[in-house]
Amino acid sequence: MNSSSTLPMKKGRPRIHKIREKLGLPGRPKATGIFETRAEFEAACLDKHNQGWSLRRIGARLGSCYLTVKRAISDAKKNC
Repeated sequence: MNSSSTLPMKKGRPRIHKIREKLGLPGRPKATGIFETRAEFEAACLDKHNQGWSLRRIGARLGSCYLTVKRAISDAKKNC
């Protein structure tokens, strides 16, 4: 019996960014919001985070998504 219901299911959908990386195509630039450089943005996020601000509050104040703020904080901690 070779029906499609007996075949194992694939998990998820193909990730486009992996394909773009293999082909050497550039992706979106990293978001900086109101800052000139990514380093300034990361420093501002880390400063607010150290003051006890939440990720959502930092994102609202700096004009970016809270996930971008989370990524910027982790990048800033790795670089220090």
